[in-house]
Amino acid sequence: MNMQVSGAILIDKPPFITSYDVIRQLKGLLPAVKIGHTGTLDPIATGLMILLLGTATKLAGYFLKLSKVYTFTVRFGQETDTMDSAGTIIKECDYTHITTDALIEAVQSLTGIIEQHPPAYSAIKYRGRPLYEYARKGQKVEVSPRMVKITDLSMNKFYPPYAEFTAAVSSGTYIRSLAKSIGDGIGCCAHVTELRRLSIGGFTVGQALQLHKIKQHLTCNAHDYSFLIDGEILMNEIRQNDSLGNQEVQT
Repeated sequence: MNMQVSGAILIDKPPFITSYDVIRQLKGLLPAVKIGHTGTLDPIATGLMILLLGTATKLAGYFLKLSKVYTFTVRFGQETDTMDSAGTIIKECDYTHITTDALIEAVQSLTGIIEQHPPAYSAIKYRGRPLYEYARKGQKVEVSPRMVKITDLSMNKFYPPYAEFTAAVSSGTYIRSLAKSIGDGIGCCAHVTELRRLSIGGFTVGQALQLHKIKQHLTCNAHDYSFLIDGEILMNEIRQNDSLGNQEVQT
């Protein structure tokens, strides 16, 4: 095994597995290579993940701060404990009063810097443990809200009880919480049913590889790492981000 393997893999994460499942599957084929992520995706989510390998893992902090773009679908009239379709329905309400104009007005009110409460089922640490551990035990904890920046939020289509949106957001933004805020704005409970990350900084999902294709490649070509993005390209992205200013909202 080449111990000098270093760079990044852009992966189009499939649905219904965790981000750590993706890393574990690759570690099975790259057992001597350190692999780190630059931001996880929920199990139901698909789309762009940037994995850093070898010495490139030292750059993770820079990439965690990059802005992101998502498309997501919201189901109105139902609330779940996880705020997405992977959870259990805990509340139902009428959605027939929702109109296209009301949704457009709701999303317009959510652009800019807003206060956001992280979901109970999230990896944010509280007293050294992720919030989802408390949630799974039915324990409620109070976590301070955070300030995030919604650069752009638009509705793509509305087909009751569903609506599809596109959002460009700062690092640290939870789309599940954003969906709840949209629901609150029109007086209706809601949860996310589909979520896809389109970009992280200047990298897009169109550049990404399917997980099964990478696994197939490594199985057949154990020492061919031509799919890696090299360090110079990664550093150029960091320099460009620095020139634009830190995308992370400071609180």
